[in-house]
Amino acid sequence: MQSIEDDWLALAPATIRLSIIIPTYNYAHLLPRALAAASVQLSSACELVVIDDGSTDATAQVLRDTPIKGRAGYLRQANQGPSAARNQGLALACGEWVMFVDADDELLPDALVRVLAHLQAAPETDFLLGGHISCRPDGRRRMHRPGRLAVTAEQRLQDLLFDKRIAISHGCSVFRRERVAQRPYPVGLRQGEDIAVFAFMLMSPAVALIETPLVLIHKHPKSLRHGPVLEPDHCELMVEAVFHHLPSALQRWRCMYLAQCRLSMFRRCYQAGRKPEALQYYKQAFTLAPRRALRWGYLSKVMRLLLH
Repeated sequence: MQSIEDDWLALAPATIRLSIIIPTYNYAHLLPRALAAASVQLSSACELVVIDDGSTDATAQVLRDTPIKGRAGYLRQANQGPSAARNQGLALACGEWVMFVDADDELLPDALVRVLAHLQAAPETDFLLGGHISCRPDGRRRMHRPGRLAVTAEQRLQDLLFDKRIAISHGCSVFRRERVAQRPYPVGLRQGEDIAVFAFMLMSPAVALIETPLVLIHKHPKSLRHGPVLEPDHCELMVEAVFHHLPSALQRWRCMYLAQCRLSMFRRCYQAGRKPEALQYYKQAFTLAPRRALRWGYLSKVMRLLLH
């Protein structure tokens, strides 16, 4: 694997169409799987960029010792969180489009071939959404399609933020590099930071679906995706991050999205057994949007907490 110090990124051939960006932090035991799945699919139209976000395990050794077939490089930086790592990868990427893959996941066979075929047929694409397969520790797998794609940008945003009718994940999303660079990942957030970027990209002129699953997302207890957020002002930060780059006509949704964020925090605390915090978040959400808080999925959990 080449080093970024060799200036290979500065000498990018004009044929690079797609950059695969893998941010990683203390995933030395899982990173080889992600690297292997991407490496075997690299072609002259692709490159692989790995950002080591200050790992304290054997990640650096893994990156030095793993052979990559194709154009690839890595950069190690001080730990700044997933947003900063993705932004750094974006700054170094040369492809017209970029695809972020988490270090504990793996691209499915022929994923890049299918993505490149779509981009060749529809070069106007700004944002491409594919399906994914989730894999639990016991081996059970489930196929997830990207969902519906509404005609209007406003409806697409509503489907993402409120109605869960569209599913977007890293590893099965492809961004036009110039477009996503207009809305970098919010460095102030360490969880949910991708939602702000996904929301912005759904406002793009050309959004498309590819039903094919592109990535295998591994569910595991130590995943950095999970666990309650500890920052007390996380919900406010989320709302600001999501709406800062959205049109003025959509700012009216701020209050409802704040309620939705508090309900998400309620669910996380509920799952973690943190009863007082869960009830506090629910009360705050109920004050902001009673009808949404009274949905049975939330109300049933509140009743269980109050009865135990």
